[in-house]
Amino acid sequence: MFVKSTFPKNLTLDGLRLVIDCGNGAAYKVGPEVLEELGAEVTAIGVEPDGENINLECGALHPHELQTVVGSAAPTPESRSTAMPIGPSSSMRTARWSTATR
Repeated sequence: MFVKSTFPKNLTLDGLRLVIDCGNGAAYKVGPEVLEELGAEVTAIGVEPDGENINLECGALHPHELQTVVGSAAPTPESRSTAMPIGPSSSMRTARWSTATR
């Protein structure tokens, strides 16, 4: 898979807990799958596309559910949150929130 081939070979996501909001878009299946294959523990939301619900109450324009999921995770001293764009329509201004825990 191309996405995985761009990830540095000497790194893994082992030990990371990530929350990804796929916005019911095209990456709803491959996004979480790639992150899991790279070693992360993934919680995915916005993964029930029906052809009409892209970004409906989820995704970059509606980060509230993602913030709720991230906020309900048990924090650890190493926990941190970061913004990262997911998908072709994202920008840093409308980035989805994810959490990474080492």
